Amino acid sequence: MITFIFNIGEAFVNYHSHPITIPKRYFQSMEKEGFVKERQDVTIICPDGTKAIGHIYSSVSSWSPYYQLLFDTPYINPVKSLKVGDVIFVDIYKDGSQGFVSLRSLNDAQTANTDFTFAEPEEITEAIDIDVPPEEPGRETITVSRIIRDTKLSTEIKELYKCRCQVCGFRVEFDNGQLYAESHHIKPLGTPHNGPDSRGNILCVCPNCHAKLDYGAIQIEPRKINVAVDAIPLCQDYIDYHNKRIYRKPNILLPNQALKLTE
Repeated sequence: MITFIFNIGEAFVNYHSHPITIPKRYFQSMEKEGFVKERQDVTIICPDGTKAIGHIYSSVSSWSPYYQLLFDTPYINPVKSLKVGDVIFVDIYKDGSQGFVSLRSLNDAQTANTDFTFAEPEEITEAIDIDVPPEEPGRETITVSRIIRDTKLSTEIKELYKCRCQVCGFRVEFDNGQLYAESHHIKPLGTPHNGPDSRGNILCVCPNCHAKLDYGAIQIEPRKINVAVDAIPLCQDYIDYHNKRIYRKPNILLPNQALKLTE
């Protein structure tokens, strides 16, 4: 089973198909689970137990492949009740040849059975980086390697900012006071970028800004980034690298933004 956290955004709320783009780090797991067809019909179980029909499809954008979950049953009440800023768990699994997707509230008792653990308010939760897009549009990655990250370093940075996103100021805070944040390497680790795992190259970010940075949807503007007084400054060379090599201009849409809104 594949499980990940999803932040409800405007595309999910406004589009009739309620799109959920699956993080790139789960692509290999999707293939192992058998989601390799261009389209896989699935039964979607909503937070209140209501079932809907949908499908997962794979495609290739102008810069990378992607998987996306879409509802075939538009604007059903259990989903329509979710609002921008809500955070849910998404479980994807198969029972024989039938695919299933379960959308769960973070307060659901079943979350205790997942691989996710959340920190107490004075502690910080580590998150795995989202894979970065290829350097050139349409480039196909044929070699995959895992980068060893300094978990302690990332945790210290998230603790310094108390899990508050340095880009937008948002912080994921659950009803029980638990906090969640992710760390982003401005100059990505690994080939072809070969960025360092160092303080001057790491941002504390929310999941939404992390995805936007990885897909090159936003620039890094130093004057708008929150940097603590006692923190090591971000390296301008890494910021320039992101803005020149990864940022992809405002007119390039992410997969879930390319869908047409229908009344």
